[in-house]
Amino acid sequence: MKTQNIELYPIDSPKQMNWKDAHSYCESLGNSWRMPSIEELNLFYIECKKDNVINNFNYAYYWSSTDNHVGGIKNPFFALGKNFNFEGKIMEIDKENRYGVRPVRNI
Repeated sequence: MKTQNIELYPIDSPKQMNWKDAHSYCESLGNSWRMPSIEELNLFYIECKKDNVINNFNYAYYWSSTDNHVGGIKNPFFALGKNFNFEGKIMEIDKENRYGVRPVRNI
């Protein structure tokens, strides 16, 4: 799937993992694959809903590379994630939790 010059990796991560491992997994794929920003996850969520292909995402929750900021201050222990099941909610997630990741790259 492609949108706005961003390509979505064709499959989910093989397992759910914490934020640091998800980041490393994306980079290990090479060829400029990386963890998506929360804005990029939002774009793909909208496209999937529009095309009725949300079931191509195996996990309910996905990591983004976007750190959480509270009052303008970066919180190093939390990142933003996206719920692909219910209404596409954006969540603040402890980086030690285990969620899926779907890499992206610029095209």
